[in-house]
Amino acid sequence: MAAQLTAHPPVTFEKPEGDMLRSGGSAPSGSSANSGYFPLALDHLPLGALENIPIHLRTMIKKNGVAFSKFSLYCTSATRFTEYHRARLREAGVRFVYIQMASQTQFRQQVEKCINEVASDPAAAISAKAELIYDTSVELINELLTDPTLADKMGRLETISRAITTLVINDDSAFSHLFAASQHDFYTATHMVNVGTWMVPLAYALGIRDTSQLNEICMAGVLHDIGKIFIPEEVLNKRGPLSDDDWALLRQHPQLGVDHLSKYQHISELILRVTLEHHERMDATGYPRAFNGEQMHLVSRICAVVDSFDAMTAYRPFKTSTKSFAQALQILQNEAPAKYDPAIVDAWIKLMQHAENDGAVSQSLTPEPSPEERLGRRLHERFGIECPARVHRLELQGDSHIEHEGLAVVAHSISHGGLAFMSRTPIEPSQLVRVYLQGNGTLANKQFEGQLVRCRHHRDGWHDIGMKIVSISAEIQSAQAASSPQINDA
Repeated sequence: MAAQLTAHPPVTFEKPEGDMLRSGGSAPSGSSANSGYFPLALDHLPLGALENIPIHLRTMIKKNGVAFSKFSLYCTSATRFTEYHRARLREAGVRFVYIQMASQTQFRQQVEKCINEVASDPAAAISAKAELIYDTSVELINELLTDPTLADKMGRLETISRAITTLVINDDSAFSHLFAASQHDFYTATHMVNVGTWMVPLAYALGIRDTSQLNEICMAGVLHDIGKIFIPEEVLNKRGPLSDDDWALLRQHPQLGVDHLSKYQHISELILRVTLEHHERMDATGYPRAFNGEQMHLVSRICAVVDSFDAMTAYRPFKTSTKSFAQALQILQNEAPAKYDPAIVDAWIKLMQHAENDGAVSQSLTPEPSPEERLGRRLHERFGIECPARVHRLELQGDSHIEHEGLAVVAHSISHGGLAFMSRTPIEPSQLVRVYLQGNGTLANKQFEGQLVRCRHHRDGWHDIGMKIVSISAEIQSAQAASSPQINDA
């Protein structure tokens, strides 16, 4: 049975000395970004990143039957937000705090400064550390793709690489958590971060233990596709097969990346080689130089396996097909040793199996006959679909939920517990929605209700949105209709 939504009772805060709780404005319910506020997950916050930043809470109120988000100041910039505050808010059922959009840059800069401290903190949950490091890495690579100047970013890349290496060395489950935190799309920033963060535990599993070398491997993975910033977007995002001219352009990106990185000091030979060689293959059928396995650096061969796996399994609306994790692993295994180093493929499969045992892999690694047959197998087994859909926000009016005008989206994965889709329009987590799938086959015209739990923005204009499938019961409707303001828990 699907998990039920839980409603929290009204909350009254005792104000500790120095705390403030005053109005920060209100706006119709919807995206907090539209109201000028940015959500931060309470459990994952490094408190040092909140220095001199005002902290707000969001409450939901109703005026004339219309739901509003009201933002109230909880801590001023002069008040230090501590574990004491976090514990009290958590006890009250609060999952998110908010900062003003204008404070985002300051917050992210402060996260980077304390990220190694967070990675080394034995008291911090490994899942929280992995998510924080991953999200911080994506933000930095987003900046790099917007402004490819490396001179002012190398120190920041080194800091994040050290944090990833620290995580891998200190915790045997680091790969599982980094994989669980990753975004399985093929937007260039997330792809580069996936490759970099996954190469470190793979290299470690292959016996590389030197910390400085692992740091360098991470940087090589994160920068491997930097040459794509010089490839036209219409080629990178083209629907359907690439033409010969398109392929000629795309195959230039390794050399273009090397040419760009070579302009800067302190770019190591290893980083340059991985950038150049990550599309080479063991049988010399790759590009741009048609090197064979003996000519490729070991780390380039590591990158080739991870890069290919992410490319095969990543979903994007412009792709004509997406492989399941099981299918991609089978392809890598079938094409070793001709295309890929078999020892590296074997090590990668073992890492993935370990992650599956840890519950970090959202799909079964054992191939199944079809998505429709798999839907009835395991409670949380997730598989890829490519299905147009419409999502409708639900709003409580009287004794029922009113369905608002639908938004066109593309569903890309589904399980008994959840649904994920890509949207051009952001939808804030915590919204109750109804989704109608519009594809062919047994999933056609299927209807799902649920609560949004994730909305990740990409700078190419797409948003990856996750929904927990739930049953919207009469009991919950009644609880949400209560007139007292409630702290929104998502």
